[in-house]
Amino acid sequence: MVLVVAALVVLLGIAFGTGSNPNRPLEEKDSVGVSASTATLLAALLGVGLGLFGDRYMRHRGDLLCRSSDWNITCTVQNLWKPQEKDIVPFTKDLLANERVLARAEYGNYSCTVKLFNETEVDTGLRDIRVAFLDASGATTKNDVPQMADSRQNFVMDPDVLNLPARQWVSVELYGRFGTEEFEPIARSAAVEMRVYLLEKSPLCSR
Repeated sequence: MVLVVAALVVLLGIAFGTGSNPNRPLEEKDSVGVSASTATLLAALLGVGLGLFGDRYMRHRGDLLCRSSDWNITCTVQNLWKPQEKDIVPFTKDLLANERVLARAEYGNYSCTVKLFNETEVDTGLRDIRVAFLDASGATTKNDVPQMADSRQNFVMDPDVLNLPARQWVSVELYGRFGTEEFEPIARSAAVEMRVYLLEKSPLCSR
């Protein structure tokens, strides 16, 4: 776009230069008007410039909509009566006080379904998708690279890059695990965020 504006400025200068007679006396130059041909050229140049700018503006106009489910955080433990089997229990702050459950705990799990809609008429994408756990002060207690899968077709995707076609919904599931040594900081978390980088823009967060 900068090049288009620069080209217009140069062409406008040429147009004004050809529309006046450089051999006229100085006192006559101030009263020289723009010829019909020059005016036509100016109108054409302005039309081209505004057309290019307007087309780009209309195609890029719009936001990236993000809708997500609640974060689901659980704990996988050995079955009390059948150690070879696994049970899934909710991960809560009270879990740390339950020594019997902690003794059988193997790891924690998190998951969330995220739906994204690209309102613009141009394709874009996200990169470096991360899941961040934050405490009450906003400090990050855990920053994790999640697993990612298409929530409709159920195939695994690369969490480093997510393509967002123009005017389409994309639905993905983010999920991951954390070890028992991370139970305490996870239990202290007051919020969970999905953090991504939008192409040529600042980090985007979705709670």
